[in-house]
Amino acid sequence: MSTLEGRVAIVTGAGSGMGAATARLLAASGAQVVCSDRSGFERKTAEEIGSSAVAIGCDVSDAEAVRSLVEQTVERWGRLDVMCNAAGIVDPTARPIADYDIDEFDRVVSINLRGTFLCLKFGIAAMLPQGVGSIVNWASLTSFIGVATAPA
Repeated sequence: MSTLEGRVAIVTGAGSGMGAATARLLAASGAQVVCSDRSGFERKTAEEIGSSAVAIGCDVSDAEAVRSLVEQTVERWGRLDVMCNAAGIVDPTARPIADYDIDEFDRVVSINLRGTFLCLKFGIAAMLPQGVGSIVNWASLTSFIGVATAPA
């Protein structure tokens, strides 16, 4: 029996990269997996995985979308055991801070920081009644060190 048999996981950012790889790994380990992304590619990941996965689109910067993602997961499987927060975007505008676009800063922060917070908020709320759960947050190197041309 796999260590994740009977467990339910949400993976944000499951449309590509580390999120998609994590969704596949969790499913291969026995978990029921909700593949989530805002790109639409989460459907492809879920289809590749098969019957142990479903796709639910979600913009993690939107509180109601994240709340709905968690609620739909719990409604479907009765629980949430693992929350993998892999959704994030790369800051595409390598510029000095003085030249940095404020709207671009807000966009990056709303997905990479606010999105993680919202997933924690609603994920933890679903796990508390169970008394158990696991959370994995991804972060880039720039979450630990400053980069003059990537202030967000």
